[in-house]
Amino acid sequence: MDLRRGDVSARALAPYTRARRSAFGDKQWVTRALQFLIRRRRLSDWAARAIAPHPRLLDAMMGVIGDFVPPRDLLRASVVRPLL
Repeated sequence: MDLRRGDVSARALAPYTRARRSAFGDKQWVTRALQFLIRRRRLSDWAARAIAPHPRLLDAMMGVIGDFVPPRDLLRASVVRPLL
């Protein structure tokens, strides 16, 4: 392994970067989207009102934030269908 020899080049670290993105990429997308909403008061107020009547979506979002629901569960039909 190149890291044992002190190689910390982008090429040597690429497998770790891919593994990190694979493990945390979906959660990072969700948290960035929530941060975007939170920084915009009117938008976050609107989102809160829009989500309130959809407890499955809210439960799924809280589960993702709490790390006990996979982020892709937010896209499940049973979560998204009531919004359409």
